Amino acid sequence: MYLQFNSKADFVKWAQENILTPQEVTEILHCSPQAIRQSVQNGKLQPLKKHERTTLFLREDVERRGEELQELREKYRPYDTPGPK
Repeated sequence: MYLQFNSKADFVKWAQENILTPQEVTEILHCSPQAIRQSVQNGKLQPLKKHERTTLFLREDVERRGEELQELREKYRPYDTPGPK
């Protein structure tokens, strides 16, 4: 998929919605910063850009990892998932 933008403002809006910091990733995935680093080291989550102390992630990749984590949580930690009332 290749993106085309009609203006700089369109690109900026897209970037603000789709490029995430590690802090935003921890909020979305409900995990610790260490878990994010481990996911990167294990190749489970690919950073969009990594430079010294800054790492950026693509929302699409983070959401895919979130789905994987949810499946693992349901499988190995069923007591953490909400059950019927």
